[in-house]
Amino acid sequence: MVLEDLKEDLSKINGRETFLARVSNFGTAKKTNIKTICLENVRLEKNGEEVASHVWLVCANAFDKPGLKRGTNISFRAKVVTYIKGTYQEKFGYGLNFPSHVQILGKK
Repeated sequence: MVLEDLKEDLSKINGRETFLARVSNFGTAKKTNIKTICLENVRLEKNGEEVASHVWLVCANAFDKPGLKRGTNISFRAKVVTYIKGTYQEKFGYGLNFPSHVQILGKK
């Protein structure tokens, strides 16, 4: 599946779910200078189904864990949300927000 197809799979999820992912990168939002985290290979914990190749999230307090670095596998709860994307706000996409219950699972 291509990226857009996978993120479309997020649209099928209502409310909060528990996800599994690998920490890919850390960054900073350009306009707001807010710390961000990129998670890759995002899957549902309950069945292992991949729902996104990657997602960027605000690096909330939930991610403030000793040992959390690139390559670390984690589980976390989050809510699926829609957002407006594109320079002219002509499209919308699906992402994750309000992360909580982050647990470090180790490296792979």
